[in-house]
Amino acid sequence: MATRYVRSTDGSDADTGATWALAKATLTGVAAIDTAGDEIWVSQVHAQSTAAAITFNWAGTAAAPTRVICGNDAAEPPTALATTASVTTTGNSTINCSSGNDYLYAYGINFHAGSGAIGTANIVFGSGTHTQTYENCTFDLATTGTASTIDANGSTTALIVCKNCNFQFSATAQLINVGGIVLISGGSILLDAAITTIFNLVNNGTRVTVEGLDLSNAAAAMNIFSSAAAASIYGLIRNCKLPASWSGSVFSGTVPAG
Repeated sequence: MATRYVRSTDGSDADTGATWALAKATLTGVAAIDTAGDEIWVSQVHAQSTAAAITFNWAGTAAAPTRVICGNDAAEPPTALATTASVTTTGNSTINCSSGNDYLYAYGINFHAGSGAIGTANIVFGSGTHTQTYENCTFDLATTGTASTIDANGSTTALIVCKNCNFQFSATAQLINVGGIVLISGGSILLDAAITTIFNLVNNGTRVTVEGLDLSNAAAAMNIFSSAAAASIYGLIRNCKLPASWSGSVFSGTVPAG
C-alpha cells in the first residue's frame, strides 16, 4: 500500500511515482505498478492522449481498493481536490477503465474515447466481478460512431456506482449498456447529441437505480430503458429531470417477465 503521483506535464513512466518530482506520466504507467490499497494522486493539469486503446489493470481488492484521485499539485499530498484530469483516446480506440475484476474508487477523472473518430470506440468499466465507484467523473463518447457505447455490462454481481458523474454522447444512437448492478446518483447528460435511449439492459439479473440525474439534454422522445434480456431485469428512476415535452417511454417495447 503506497501513495503515488501522476502528472503528464513533467512526469515519466520510467520514474517511481513516489513524489510529484518523480511522478508517472500516465495513469497507464502507474496502473502497471500499483498494489492493493494504493492512493494515486493525479494532478489537476494531467492530460494524457493516445491513439491506442487503453486498459487500466488496477490491483485493488474488495478489502483494499485502488483510489485514483484528482488533486491540486501545489501540495504533496494534495490538500484540495480537483475535477480536471483527463484521459483521451483518438481514432477508434476504446478505454477500459479496468481489466475486469478490479476494485476501484476514482474521483475527478474525465474519460474521452475516440476523439475525432467516426468509428466505434467504447468506454468499458469491466467485464468481471468487481465494485467500482466513480465520483465527479465524466464519461464522453467523443466519436460519432453510432455503435459506440458506455459499457457497465460485467457479471450480474458487478457493482458500478456513479456519484455526480456526467455522460456525453456524440451520436443519437449511443447509449449505456448495463449487465450488472448500477447505481447512479446526481450528475447529468451533457449537451452534444440528443440520445434516443439511455440504458440498454443486456443480462438477466440486471439492476439499475437512477436518482437525481439530469436527463434534459436527451431527445424529447427518448426511452429510458430498453432490453435485450429475456427476463429478470429491474430498473428504477426517481427524482430525475426529463427533457422538455418528453414523449418517450420508461421502457421501450414489451416489458419482459420479472
